[in-house]
Amino acid sequence: MKKSLILLSSIFWLLVCPLSPEETGEKEDETPIPEHHLVITPSKTLRAEQEVGNSVSTLLSGEETRTGNWKVVEALKEVPGLTVNQNGGPGQTAGVMIRGGNSEHSLVMLDGFKLNDPTTVGRTFDFADLNFGNVQRVEVVRGPLSTLYGSDALGGVINLITCKGNTSRPRFSFSAEGGMNSTFRGSAGISGAAGRTHYSLELSHLTTGGISAAAEKYGNTEADGYRHSSLTGRFGYTPRENLEFSLITRFSAGRVDLDNGGGVGMDDPNYTQDSQSWLLGARARVRYADGKWEQDIRVSCSGNDRRLENPVDELHPLDSATYDYHGGLLNLELNNRFRIGPRHQLQVGLGYERENGDALEEYQSMWGAGSSRLDPVDAGLAGVFLHDTFQPLKNLHVDLGLRLDHHSTVDYALTYNLALSYLLEETGTQGKFSLGTGFKAPSLYHLYAPASAWGPIGNADLQPEQSLGWDLGIRQSLFGKRLILGCSYFQTDYSELIDFAFGIGYVNVKEAIIRGLEFGFDSRITNDLNLKGNYTYMQAENSLTGEALLRRPEHQGNLRVRWDLFNRVTLDTGIHYRGECRDVFPYPTLTTAPAYTLVDFGLSYHLNSDLDLFVRADNLLDVEYEPVLGFGGWGFSVFTGLRGRL
Repeated sequence: MKKSLILLSSIFWLLVCPLSPEETGEKEDETPIPEHHLVITPSKTLRAEQEVGNSVSTLLSGEETRTGNWKVVEALKEVPGLTVNQNGGPGQTAGVMIRGGNSEHSLVMLDGFKLNDPTTVGRTFDFADLNFGNVQRVEVVRGPLSTLYGSDALGGVINLITCKGNTSRPRFSFSAEGGMNSTFRGSAGISGAAGRTHYSLELSHLTTGGISAAAEKYGNTEADGYRHSSLTGRFGYTPRENLEFSLITRFSAGRVDLDNGGGVGMDDPNYTQDSQSWLLGARARVRYADGKWEQDIRVSCSGNDRRLENPVDELHPLDSATYDYHGGLLNLELNNRFRIGPRHQLQVGLGYERENGDALEEYQSMWGAGSSRLDPVDAGLAGVFLHDTFQPLKNLHVDLGLRLDHHSTVDYALTYNLALSYLLEETGTQGKFSLGTGFKAPSLYHLYAPASAWGPIGNADLQPEQSLGWDLGIRQSLFGKRLILGCSYFQTDYSELIDFAFGIGYVNVKEAIIRGLEFGFDSRITNDLNLKGNYTYMQAENSLTGEALLRRPEHQGNLRVRWDLFNRVTLDTGIHYRGECRDVFPYPTLTTAPAYTLVDFGLSYHLNSDLDLFVRADNLLDVEYEPVLGFGGWGFSVFTGLRGRL
């Protein structure tokens, strides 16, 4: 493996060194680019979207929250190639699939610090508690990106970028809203900059009576409430021009009422989950030699705790259970960026992470009492990566990457990526291509879950899951960039996928191939009227059996209209279509989940420079639907509130 890495590194240098832009005589374009056209996730460097060959979408918090949408998961439904599955209403488990990959194949980060939960079966991230509090934008990269981010970036990356304080005096913000199902949400924040420091902090709280997690159409009538609080902050200090320190914090705590599943007879009046999660990330950036060499040092630690309690009740007089899960993650990274020429940057980085977890499950039924304990376990992952960004021609941008990771219990993983972007300025045409591999190390549960009376569960001999993905796309600007059209073809092959085999435990047995097309448009019809939409066609199947994968709609589409009137009123209407997909319901029956279309409407009134009033109607047509078969979706609901700045 060591010889292979040396050989690949040598080839890498031979390819890129002769292409240094210093030899082309081109001067760096110093024209400032508006921030909303900049992305950082595809290459760990802030760049213009038109320079990036990866498929990337950006959600701006200011646009998403204008009419009161505070849930990140709702905004993600409108990103092409993404599929959201949620087990009911607010607070219920929500996962996001990127281009048909499993939800655990999506890496979720806050300012580049990992948020995936090591206490879950597949080290997934639950989007149920995630809101736009102190978030400036969300970047979504579709396609494997393990070369930069290591394990978990098997299908793509979702990165939340926090707000940076930039006003000389403290700026206070607040919002409050209420609505149906006894729902109330409030937030308060402060941001600013003073001398060499900047800061931003936002606290939010939500409480709602909710709806039944198990769909009411099956006779489930008991509402499952939810309450949640979060605190997100960003702080920075620049003691010298070439030295920068920053601190990222996030704390989240909530309680949600649960049901025993989806379908008939699944109501449970006293089943609850209490959860807490926290993240503390520190970063230091130091520049040498007039910025030609930059060191970026990151350290973060995070924790996740969940407790589920289900005592006896009148519906289940003999059944009770408690489940406790605790986990944490330590992450270290050193990234060296070398500016070789005006349009040539090389990154050489080292990364290390260590996850830990333990669990205790205790239960009682008419068949007797039992328990299952996962004693404290941990696993480590170390990696080294190279990422080269250069511009051999004026409008051709190239990204090349290579990474080697080693897990403490499994084999090495070697990943690579290539991304190309070419802009034909005369016609406003951008061609894009990306090719990359990804891997995901087995979770702690996959490796160490204790055996049951029916046989083994965990398997210490598991190998990493792997993916190979590529896409090819075109982006066309028309009418002075008032109309932007885009189309991409993508394909991802998954291998060594981990699945549970009864009597054997977890094994690497599955393979999958997912291919599809993404279409999108963004039209500025007038300065005040914006119309945009997208459509995704996707085929996701088991490569070994040819069967369609579960909960991946073949057709999905979105349309949104935003209209600003008289510099005071904003009208916002969205249409979300989700096509039929294969599912299991009731277990183990294979069936087809029906298609549905949801319409939402929002209105915002700009009262003055510091205060906005808004009203929002979700599921305007009161469609009865199941986000996952057996689980309920919100009916027609109205919310109203205000948002202000001081």
